[in-house]
Amino acid sequence: MKHNDQQTTWSSPQRGCGRAWLPALVILTLLRMETAEASPSSLARTTDWLAANMTRPDVRIVDLRYGIEYYWEAHVPGAVHIYPDVLTWPNNGIPSKPMSPEAFAELLGNMGITDTTTVVAYSEVVDSLSPYFTWLLDYIGHKRQALIAGELDRWRFEGRPLTPDFPAIQPLVYQLPPKLNENVRARLADVKAALGDKKTVLLDVRSPVMFSGEAGYTKRRGHIPGAVNRPWLRDLTGDYTWRDSSELAKEYKALGVTPDKRIITYCTRGYRSTTTYVTLRHILGYPNVAVYDGSFSEWAEAADTPVDTGFR
Repeated sequence: MKHNDQQTTWSSPQRGCGRAWLPALVILTLLRMETAEASPSSLARTTDWLAANMTRPDVRIVDLRYGIEYYWEAHVPGAVHIYPDVLTWPNNGIPSKPMSPEAFAELLGNMGITDTTTVVAYSEVVDSLSPYFTWLLDYIGHKRQALIAGELDRWRFEGRPLTPDFPAIQPLVYQLPPKLNENVRARLADVKAALGDKKTVLLDVRSPVMFSGEAGYTKRRGHIPGAVNRPWLRDLTGDYTWRDSSELAKEYKALGVTPDKRIITYCTRGYRSTTTYVTLRHILGYPNVAVYDGSFSEWAEAADTPVDTGFR
């Protein structure tokens, strides 16, 4: 599968069209409870936390690795596997749009997940699969979740249990809320309306060569006019963990990406931009962050949308 979001100068191995397959796996665990919100820094969890909570009846672990053969070989006990592409569908001819909330709810229910389950998602590389799953859960207003962007390597290194066995799961009914959290999702019309709006920042998280139009995979190359560029990988350290939050906050402030504004992140297809979404919303605690789910692939295809090239 090709994400087509990234051409990067980082010295990580590449597979497909710009998809980074990383030798060092990473951890970021976020847990949002239904109690009063804690500070972003207090949300981190470790492998010890997962080991202590993995057998809780209200916890469901979701394995989001692309290679199901790796899941067949070994996975965290109790984890159920989702092939990530089932999360996206074509919509009016536009590929890779999020599956409908109703279908997502049915999928969650088939995994034994209800609206009170603590959902723990992991993938084996920083490929934005776990952040995308987190964003979908945020969209339907799911209140209890943990995001593990990797950490399976450390889990293995520490000698923690792995199994080839499938979990026994009783399908349940996931009850969608009366109102979805539309604030975290931006559509084409929303982005058009945001052009020139000084209270909104369009944040392009692709590489500089894709932002400038020197490279790309879409019908037209370049970026949405007025957007600022910050590649998603800049939020991560050399070992692919999230960087210090105070440093991140300073760098985003310098770009004009501040918590008093509405931030709309986009990439090529809507996956990589969810990593930046996690940074802003869950690490830094920005209150008004959305993902443009069609991203630049939809924008470049539309007949009535302007595209800029170069850097402003």
